[in-house]
Amino acid sequence: ASDVREEGKWNWVTGPEGAAGGCVYASGKSGCNIQTETGLPFGEGTGSSFAPAIDQTTGRDMYDNWANDEPNDFRGPCPGSCATDGEDYGHFLWPSGEWNDYPGDHQQIDGYICEWGGVGDMCVDVDDATGVTDLVPGVCVEKICINDTETDCKANPKCEWVGGNVQPCVVAPCVEIPNEKECDADPVCHWDVTVSPSLCKEKICNKYKDPATCSTKDDCMWDDGVNRCVDKVCDPFDRCDCKAEPRCFWDTSSGTGKCVESRYGQCPTLDVVLL
Repeated sequence: ASDVREEGKWNWVTGPEGAAGGCVYASGKSGCNIQTETGLPFGEGTGSSFAPAIDQTTGRDMYDNWANDEPNDFRGPCPGSCATDGEDYGHFLWPSGEWNDYPGDHQQIDGYICEWGGVGDMCVDVDDATGVTDLVPGVCVEKICINDTETDCKANPKCEWVGGNVQPCVVAPCVEIPNEKECDADPVCHWDVTVSPSLCKEKICNKYKDPATCSTKDDCMWDDGVNRCVDKVCDPFDRCDCKAEPRCFWDTSSGTGKCVESRYGQCPTLDVVLL
């Protein structure tokens, strides 16, 4: 995008959005004449007053990701024509990916992103590129755990409050696993049916990261084999140890008896009749 045609009024000048507004690469041309041709609107303004263009399909503001106080049309010393022409071309900052405005002849530009397809002849060839990536349409996803207060964060089952100054509310472990089968296949996750809708959550014991803390939790035990805190299972206990564990039950329905979790062991036997 560029505002070289009219300061503060940004338009697309390349790609399908540029072509849609008439800014095209035609055979024999070295590029789009952005002094006389312009693409679809990109937005208007500078710094914090920048207003993105309106998406004509949704009626909402288009996405923008300008860095703080950008675009600012800086007119001062730089390795380019900033002092005389200002900054009129969109530019990515690395590694943040935020946007900045630069002069077109800046001497510290590391490379360019070039889009092929449906926009006429290009002034460069695919063979000139240092790398090629096929882009696929993205989807809009729910933005969660962003700028939530501690109260709101703890009330959202998908979030976890970790404190700190950078991002105190984060997406909780496991919640992005989409279904029960994949959730149960992950040893540190479990499918939580106590919330609606049900979702994948981190097992409570997995939150305790050292043996000392783990050993203070009645339902947890430290597993040296996997080097983490895991749910305490009743299986290995003999009859006496089983009865000493509040969460376990000595089940004699199998004849010899075995230690099982009380929430399962005390359920009545289910008779199944096959017809």
